[in-house]
Amino acid sequence: MHWKYFGVRRFACALARPGFALILMSLATRSLLAANCQVVHHPPPSEADTALLAADYAKAVTLYQAALAKSPEDADLKIGLVHALLRQHKVMEAADALQASTKAAPESSALMTMRGEVEFRQGEPWKAVKTALASYTLDGCNPRTMLLLSRLEALNSQYATARKMLIKAHQIDSDDAEIRAEWIKTLPVEQRIPEIEAYLAVPRGNSADERRDLQTDLGHLKAW
Repeated sequence: MHWKYFGVRRFACALARPGFALILMSLATRSLLAANCQVVHHPPPSEADTALLAADYAKAVTLYQAALAKSPEDADLKIGLVHALLRQHKVMEAADALQASTKAAPESSALMTMRGEVEFRQGEPWKAVKTALASYTLDGCNPRTMLLLSRLEALNSQYATARKMLIKAHQIDSDDAEIRAEWIKTLPVEQRIPEIEAYLAVPRGNSADERRDLQTDLGHLKAW
């Protein structure tokens, strides 16, 4: 889920709005100083999670929907469904699936951050940053919020801050595949090679094109 899905020029114009950089920089500093964020420990993956990790996105959507029919208030299932839809580039469907959830649970940092991710994918970073800020006020240790803010900081050319946010997110949740993939890019080459190899060794939800790109990058790094 990178900015290749959007018009970078449109983003650059949007992010040039007054105060955007200052707000993000202020938030990033406070977030990085947040004390005693506990490390996230994930439960064993469900059948739907396993399908998502295996890049069988259509099956994952079906399984998440079936599980939600039984447990409609389960935030993890809602987030899993939205991720599976985004993986299929069904951004509008993801937004529709999330809309009722965020209205029903307006104080959920996880769902709010997911809404920010959808806004990011819709090409509306000015909305995503407001959502991320609101999510941060609810939970200053949410690693997905930090990942979203890192992406927004990078779009605003605040690369050093983006890197710090990403490192913090990885410290809290090193098992999140998206966080880990972005974190790997911050490493020196000699560390990046074994990390990419380890990343590719197990299913992490990447599409065939993404895995091929990672394999190509790995080959180039080894040759270099």
